[in-house]
Amino acid sequence: MELSKKEIISKMENYCSYMERCTNDVILKMKKLGIEDQLFVEVIDYLKENQFLSDDRYVESYIRGKAIRKRDGHLKIINALRQKKIDTKLIESKLEIIEKEQIEDNIEYLIEKKWKLLFPKNDYYKSKEKLVRYLMSKGYSFEQFKNKLPKK
Repeated sequence: MELSKKEIISKMENYCSYMERCTNDVILKMKKLGIEDQLFVEVIDYLKENQFLSDDRYVESYIRGKAIRKRDGHLKIINALRQKKIDTKLIESKLEIIEKEQIEDNIEYLIEKKWKLLFPKNDYYKSKEKLVRYLMSKGYSFEQFKNKLPKK
């Protein structure tokens, strides 16, 4: 069943209205629907002109969600957005949304929460090693949290 251009635009409007999307998400969705590549540019231009699609908005929303709700660090956020084919300059310009205080609070919260789970089950050094790996997997660099690690 071949969709008309109007039907494609309608589907993509609904897709973008449901939640914030980036250009790459829309392209992947159109590929999944079997839409011809030559329509991609037209549909994306239409969505951007009519405020259904904005990579700026998407990046801001993504960063806020990951930094505040998930407590992810810069490195994890940057890598995830790069996988979505977002321009590096755009990512770095929007990372200023996360204030240093938020980063500090996130790290302290994660350390406290994880340490309570780790230390009763493991010795100090094993717990500390697991905590470091956990914080790095959350996207924080060792430099950001090394002075906040629990002391023996």
